[in-house]
Amino acid sequence: IALFQVYLVPVDPHLRLQLWKDVGALTGTSCPSGSYDYDPGNGTGHWSFTGSGCATDCSAGLAALGSGACVNSWQLTKQDGNSLFFATSFNEEVNLRYHGDRSWMVNYFDQWLIERGSGNSTVPGSPCPFTVSSTDSEARQCKQKASYLMPESWLESMMAKFTMEYQVQFPDSFAHAMSGKAMMETSGMTTVLKNTAGETIREIAAGEVISVSVQEALSIAGLSTSDYIEADLPNNMQRAKIAAVGATVLFHMEVSNTGDLGAPVNEITIQGIPGFVTQKETDLLDFEGSMRVRTYSGIRFKFNYRGTFTWFRMDKFVYVFTMCVMWLQLPGMIFFSFALRCLGTLSEALAGYTYEHIDFTKEVIGLTARNMAYGFSQEDASDLHEESGQGKLVYGMSLRQVRRRLHHILNGHPTLTGPERKLFTEFFLANATGSLPTTGRDAVTYETYMQHLCSNENMKSFMDVVSIIDPVGANKNALEYVFTDKTVKALHELAAKRRKSGDTDTQMVHDTKMIVLNRLKLQASIWAAQRCNLTRCQLGQEALEAQLEKLQSAGRTLNDFASKLSGAAVPPVPPLMKSRTAERLV
Repeated sequence: IALFQVYLVPVDPHLRLQLWKDVGALTGTSCPSGSYDYDPGNGTGHWSFTGSGCATDCSAGLAALGSGACVNSWQLTKQDGNSLFFATSFNEEVNLRYHGDRSWMVNYFDQWLIERGSGNSTVPGSPCPFTVSSTDSEARQCKQKASYLMPESWLESMMAKFTMEYQVQFPDSFAHAMSGKAMMETSGMTTVLKNTAGETIREIAAGEVISVSVQEALSIAGLSTSDYIEADLPNNMQRAKIAAVGATVLFHMEVSNTGDLGAPVNEITIQGIPGFVTQKETDLLDFEGSMRVRTYSGIRFKFNYRGTFTWFRMDKFVYVFTMCVMWLQLPGMIFFSFALRCLGTLSEALAGYTYEHIDFTKEVIGLTARNMAYGFSQEDASDLHEESGQGKLVYGMSLRQVRRRLHHILNGHPTLTGPERKLFTEFFLANATGSLPTTGRDAVTYETYMQHLCSNENMKSFMDVVSIIDPVGANKNALEYVFTDKTVKALHELAAKRRKSGDTDTQMVHDTKMIVLNRLKLQASIWAAQRCNLTRCQLGQEALEAQLEKLQSAGRTLNDFASKLSGAAVPPVPPLMKSRTAERLV
């Protein structure tokens, strides 16, 4: 995770939001149905929303004072920086001084106040368009409180419009430096509207003005004006609806270059928070000081934006990747050094196992001697023989003979009981038994015997020994020729001279299957090449006759090389004995 965070270098762009409000044609006069009353003080509080009427558009005509209320388009919306307010309802309080007529108040009010209860009025009645209080102490006031809702269709006409511009500095890479520009800027980018669940609602192409109506924003946020808000309930257990008290809609804007081929994208997530949102408006009605106070409730759009551009830095990626690779090796190096130097005798054993030292001469002589010893021991135990398809006599041990020999070897073993010895014998036969070539009879043949006896050698087979001193080198790669030992190079030079003189015995015939299998191994890597053929995986054992022939050819080459170095005549290598044992070894 840290690696990805480093090579994707973040750059913060400079962002500019251009926001404005727009109100279309206010068509429709139908207000939301149902009750929207909310009186938290149960008639005793200062604010309440009860008995709501339906507001009208003032452009269609002014309502008579006291009988209704109209609003202009500019009264429906307010802008304050990066926030917009859209009214959905309002409480109106109208207070007319002097009952709307100063002359009447001066000339007739006192007499009217005395006579208004008698029904025998000698003065003109009050010009106040509202119901005047029956209490004398409040009769001087001419005021009215009323609540109004906006028609539902107006939510589609009220909308927010905005554009987002950005400016970002190019990274200090060679490719960007070749462009000759220091800054990259554009006023257009793809805009994606999403809800809080991350679902894409709408996409706006680059260069277009983004327009979102109140109705669309509420729908994306999962709200409706008829929804109740989640708030502490008053004593009378009334609940307020969004249309009566308002809500906040948050626009979270994230500008980045995560589009196709690094194109800029403006992802806008719209989130709704129901709650009390108000806006107050005070109007002077006449020169006498009459006032009208409206407290609007509605939907407030708040815009929050940020941006991050990320650029791929190949140099940082390579640097951090290399550092990680090197530091990851450090624990292994520390543990390896500790194991080989700080554990006393155990460290000496581990070092001897880790750093293997091989003597070519000892390997050749030792492996050959062991194979010959194995051959004599197998001859002694064989009780079956038959002719192969090539006229060669093949020997093997019958299962009965193997059981008898193992019983003799394991008899009296302090750990294995009789049933356990039998189980051990059957397990050995199940995994080490072959068959005779003609009759197919189950037996432990010489080839199977040799394969298991040679399965734990440092040099897995004769092919490893022969390939080292092979004068032709048909199964070597280029790196093996570069790192060949000087002694082996001198041996190859001698073999080349003998080939020029017409001696073809130095050329070994390689099995094609063996060459292909060697190529498929990991010897092509540098590690395996430096170790040459000593660590090659065990290949299938060839027939012992072919192995001894190749070993004899290599022996003749070594014999000639030794005679040349010493300058003395060395007796030639005697040919293989054609005895019964030699035949079965072959």
